[in-house]
Amino acid sequence: MFSEYEKRVIVMALMYLKSDYTPEDLSDLEPARVAGINGRDNRPFEDMLQVLIEDFVGPAWDEETARSR
Repeated sequence: MFSEYEKRVIVMALMYLKSDYTPEDLSDLEPARVAGINGRDNRPFEDMLQVLIEDFVGPAWDEETARSR
């Protein structure tokens, strides 16, 4: 579906968004979906980004270990 280059670019963009988004970014992405997210707790959005990243690269071994605890 995507070339390796395209996958790397998408993953990098998702990682950048996850680490450096603003409330305005959230409202630009999908206002109805993020309307209920508290300004201090954006875990649902960050979890969604993490799932997308893992879909492209697979989970890291330490994340799999942490989840099994």
